[in-house]
Amino acid sequence: MPRIIDATPDPRVLQMLGEIPLKSWQCIAEFIDNAVDGLTEDGVSDDPALRLINVEIPTSAEINRNKPIVVEDSGFGMDENDLANAIRAGYSGKRTSDKLGLFGMGFNVASARLGNRVT
Repeated sequence: MPRIIDATPDPRVLQMLGEIPLKSWQCIAEFIDNAVDGLTEDGVSDDPALRLINVEIPTSAEINRNKPIVVEDSGFGMDENDLANAIRAGYSGKRTSDKLGLFGMGFNVASARLGNRVT
């Protein structure tokens, strides 16, 4: 019988991901790519008016006042289990090879590069 091993990395690994030299625009592009993926899942409406992505990028002054970068979409979202897995290094919920970013690191790297809190 196979043994299940929890491969959750030490929090220091996620901190080190923040050292990967992605530019801010690349991090935001990663979040937008994830939103696009969320809108192309089976069962999401085919009506373009219902497939929405909202991106809010604050100015430097607003960032200094802790205004967040916002990337949100009208996809299904994540349940608690999906969210817990998404923050694990290397996890990917993508099940097909027709999407980019199958390595499960983009969200974590982008989050670590842009800030210290993700909601």
